Amino acid sequence: MKEALLEFWRARNSRERWIVLIAGGLLLIALIDALLWQPLLKSRERLRRNVPELRLSAEQVKAQSALAQQLKARAGSNAAQSGDLSQLLTQAAATAGLSKNLSEVRSTDPNRVSVTLESVAFDTWIALLSTMHAQYGAKLESGQLEALPDPGMVKVRAVLATAK
Repeated sequence: MKEALLEFWRARNSRERWIVLIAGGLLLIALIDALLWQPLLKSRERLRRNVPELRLSAEQVKAQSALAQQLKARAGSNAAQSGDLSQLLTQAAATAGLSKNLSEVRSTDPNRVSVTLESVAFDTWIALLSTMHAQYGAKLESGQLEALPDPGMVKVRAVLATAK
């Protein structure tokens, strides 16, 4: 192959050699442009279009992270509020109008309470659980519901606990 190229080159006069050199140079420039330069320009333009979108995503992540930290801190401070959990549950039940329904509130430790409600509307029980979680960080650790003959009414035995 090398021999064939050398023979081809020697068979050309100087003017044809210049034309072949110039054509080869132009072909090399065209290949560099097509295979390297144009893809780089396209990638650069695509990245330029994506940068504002990525910056917005980064800002959203920062904002969500800050919100998560605030919620985490608030949950910790709610759980750390002074008072025995049984007292807090009794107060929340009184606020919800459930004082007469509380048949037993027993505190096993300051962060855990066992409660029994003889007859309560299911929606009211769920609202009380939601209040205890939102205000004091208490979560339902275990629970037993028994349907009563009246529609929507239940007997509740539950254990609520907060993180230490």
